Parts: sequence; C-alpha cells; structure tokens
Amino acid sequence: MNIRLIATDIDGTILPPGGAVSPATRHVVAQCRLKNIPFVICSGRWYPNAHATALDAGLSGSDYLLAVNGNLIATMDGGVIAENPIPTSEAERIHAMTREDSETLMSFHRNVLYITSRTGFFPRHEGVHGTIGGEEYRCEHLSMAEYERRALKMPLKLEALNRDQQALERMRHRLVAAGLSVSSSCPHNLEIMTQKMGKGHGVSRLAEILGIQKSEIMVFGDYTNDLDMFQAAGWPVAVGNAVEELKNAARMIAPRCEEDGVARTIQKYVLGEQ
Repeated sequence: MNIRLIATDIDGTILPPGGAVSPATRHVVAQCRLKNIPFVICSGRWYPNAHATALDAGLSGSDYLLAVNGNLIATMDGGVIAENPIPTSEAERIHAMTREDSETLMSFHRNVLYITSRTGFFPRHEGVHGTIGGEEYRCEHLSMAEYERRALKMPLKLEALNRDQQALERMRHRLVAAGLSVSSSCPHNLEIMTQKMGKGHGVSRLAEILGIQKSEIMVFGDYTNDLDMFQAAGWPVAVGNAVEELKNAARMIAPRCEEDGVARTIQKYVLGEQ
C-alpha cells in the first residue's frame, strides 16, 4: 500500500463527542510529517473551527486544511490556495427551498459565518471569532432580512437545521429533486451545495496540486458528507461508528472513533507500526 496523502473528517472520526484529539492521533501526524505524507483535516466545519482542532492534532505552518466541506483549501498559517463557492443565483434558489422549513440557517464564507435562528436552536455567535495569519474571522447572527441581503452572495456552503425530521425530509426531497448536492454531518442538519462541490472535489484538487494519484489517497469519515470524499480516494476507510451508507462505500472499516480507529489504521497500514 503506497499512501502519499491522508485526509480525515473531524467530528465522529478523530474527535469523539465531548472528547479531545488523542495522543495516538498526534503521534501519527508527527510520523506522517517525518515520512513526508501530508495529513490533512477535511471537515464541514468553518475554517477557524477546523483550524483549532487541526492545531491540537499537531498541524501547523504550511500544512494543508480543507474546510467548509472541502470548498476552501488553505494552509494552517492562513494562506488560501483555492475557493469553490456557490454562485449567488444558486444560493438564492437554495434559500427559497429551505427558508420556511428551517429552524436555523447558516451561510459559510471564508471570513464570515452568518447565522439566523427563529428558535435559538443554534447558539448565538457574535463579534470577532479570532485572528489567524493576521486575518480576522467572525460570526454574525442576523435577522432573516439581513441574512437574505448579505449572506447569499457566493457562499462556500449553506446549511439548514431543524430538529423536526419531517421538515428535514421535505427540504431534502425538494433540494435533491432540484439537482443539488445534499448531505448531513449530524441527524439535524442538511449541508447544501451545487454539484461539483464538496470534500471529494477538495481532496481531488489538492491531490492534483501535489501530483498524487487517487490510488495513493487514504481518507477517513463517519457521515454522509464524507461520501464524495470516499469516491475521490483509492482507500476510503469508515470508522466503526460510521453510518451504514458510508460503511457500504468503504474499502476498509476501522475501529470506532473513541478507539482511535484512524490512528490505529494509519499506524498499521501506512506507517508499518504494530
């Protein structure tokens, strides 16, 4: 097995609920660096949220980070390599199909995360979120009118949240029927993009930049927003706690997230450690 690029999801994959990045994960990150194998976080999270976990895992400097479902390819020091946004007209079309059935709407941009909530389902975020590489990142909680005026201009991802599963399914049906890319990272959300967006496209683009073949890529995930990333890799690996749809698409099943499935698989099959 000749692996030259490793990409992994965060939540439920290397980070268990309420847990922290494990020493085993930090070990494999350090060993991959020694062997010149890029270890890349590829997450649905916004860049600064993904950055915090990647930093805890031992990534830094010019190490790569794929945020917002792979639609932002950046480095840990804040450098932007590529962005893949939703055209404004498509974002407006998506919004029209999700507005009424959502408790919370979120629009992800490189520097700003816009959030609107009718019910307080998503915690309120305001002010400056942080500064990375001299660049400011902030969350803004908006009224619906302000969200529609400001948040739909070339977003990297749109997200609709609702605890009502029937409402989620109504939205999913409308969005899929309209030819959009729809996935989830938890039971209460829909992550919405146009076709030719997502983690798989981000991983493939980075591999192209690095001159790495599909057969040389290993990826790890746990939920349906990892499906297209699995299609971009020669070695797609689902952790043991992954949803069945992802396990069915995997070439290998690793131990569960809380059992350090990602680290143990890399140690055995990539690093040759016992």
